[in-house]
Amino acid sequence: MPDTVMANLMTVIVAAVIAVAVGLIIFNMVKNRKKGGGCASCGGCPHAGACHYNANRDR
Repeated sequence: MPDTVMANLMTVIVAAVIAVAVGLIIFNMVKNRKKGGGCASCGGCPHAGACHYNANRDR
């Protein structure tokens, strides 16, 4: 088992870095959503009329 990990060490490191980056992106999205933030812009969004962010903003 350790020989397999050592033979593929760069693959393991790259996979770990990608997993951490994806985890941080998801964490940031959840944190932003809980603060009441929406997506970046509703200008080009086909669902702009049904967006929860816009519904809360119009009140």
